[in-house]
Amino acid sequence: MTVTDTAGRTATCTSTVTVQDVTAPEVFCVGGFGIFTESEDFEGATIPTGWTTVIDAGARDWEFGSGDMPNGDDFTTNAAIFDDDAAGAGQTNLVRLLSPIYDLTGASNVTVGYDVAFQESGNQEFIVEVFDGAAWQQIAFYDEDLNPDIQTESIDVSAFVNATFQVRYTFDDLGGWGWGAGVDNFLLTYEAAAGGGLDVFLDANGVASISPNDLVTSVNEACGYTITAG
Repeated sequence: MTVTDTAGRTATCTSTVTVQDVTAPEVFCVGGFGIFTESEDFEGATIPTGWTTVIDAGARDWEFGSGDMPNGDDFTTNAAIFDDDAAGAGQTNLVRLLSPIYDLTGASNVTVGYDVAFQESGNQEFIVEVFDGAAWQQIAFYDEDLNPDIQTESIDVSAFVNATFQVRYTFDDLGGWGWGAGVDNFLLTYEAAAGGGLDVFLDANGVASISPNDLVTSVNEACGYTITAG
């Protein structure tokens, strides 16, 4: 290191820095359990692939391509927004935003996360539900202005895993004029088997050779690594 003062005089010293790798690698094996995520940040100008909307009442739909809320703080990036204010007075609006269907058969430690904004005027509701394979189950309910205006949620939905799991966001202005709601940074996280195992075929002598690398689906490790059989 060199230090120079305003008169141009310098002095130097030397330091020794030792970098230690103290974090063990994380390995995911064929047939074992791994951590999986499904995410959507709604950055596009149109509804993302796999997502759908349903208009049960009114004529206005969810909007994409902006983070601007009709009232309160705006999202810092694009989001999925329903602007009840823009629908005008005298309208009844009941609209839904649905995620793709996810097969969570055998999954565990399942969480649904998202950023949410909700500002009401009078009496409105914003409901978050998941489909348990037979019926919709409510996991969050908003009927008062959020403060802070935008909040981050993470909800354990492990009790509802099934082969047709889905998330649904519903805004209902209950027949009155309101501001609206918004959703951003959807994240579904779960643990599940990382594969159905490895098929091994014996040769004529009843012997098979397996490379340890074939038994690993992924490794989380910042440095280099090797895979060996014990």
